[in-house]
Amino acid sequence: MRLEMKELLRRLYSGAILVIWIILPYALLQAIEIREVWWLEQTLFDRWIGIHFNAVWVYFSFYFLLAFAGLAPERRVYLQYLYAVGWTTMAAHMIFLMIPSGLSRDAIEMQGAPQLYQWLVEYDKPRNVFPSLHVALSVLAGMALQRSCRFSSFVKVLVWAWVSGIVWSTVALGQHVIYDGILGALIAVVTWWVVGRYATSLHPE
Repeated sequence: MRLEMKELLRRLYSGAILVIWIILPYALLQAIEIREVWWLEQTLFDRWIGIHFNAVWVYFSFYFLLAFAGLAPERRVYLQYLYAVGWTTMAAHMIFLMIPSGLSRDAIEMQGAPQLYQWLVEYDKPRNVFPSLHVALSVLAGMALQRSCRFSSFVKVLVWAWVSGIVWSTVALGQHVIYDGILGALIAVVTWWVVGRYATSLHPE
C-alpha cells in the first residue's frame, strides 16, 4: 500500500494543481455576476434538518477525505479520480457562471456559533450553491475508494458513512439545500462513468 517516493511526489504535485483549479475560479465566481443571482429557498426537508453548528467539523473533514482518496488507491483508480475531479469542477464552475445562485444566511442566528463556522461565513460568501461542489467531490472520493482493491468492505462502508455525513453537513450548516446536493452527486456519477470509460485507458498501470 505504500507509494514509491516518485509516485507520492507526483500525486502531491497534481493535488496542488487541482486545489488551484478548484479554489481560484470558485473565489472569482463569487464576485462575478453575468446575470441576476438566483436565490434558492429551503425545502421542507432542509428546514426539518435545521441548523447544527457542530456539523462544521464534518464539513471541513471533506478536505481530508479528498486527500485520502488521492493518496491511498492504486494508480489506475487515482488517475480516474484525478480526471473526474477536474471535469466535475469545470462543469460546476460553468453552471456557477451561467446560472449564478445563492442561499441567504439571514435567518441563521450566529450567537454561539463556533469560531470555525464564523470564519466560514466570513470568507465563503453565500454564492455558488447550485450544484454543491462539496457534495460532488465527496461522492467522487467515495467512488474512488469504493473501486480500490486496497480496502475491505468494512472500510468502504465507513467511507460512505463519511460521505453521507459531509452531505448532511452542507444542509445542516445552511450552505446548501438538498437539491444542490442531488445535482452535485449526479454530475459526479456521470463524470466518473465517462472518465472511467474513455480517459483512463490512455494511462495503463
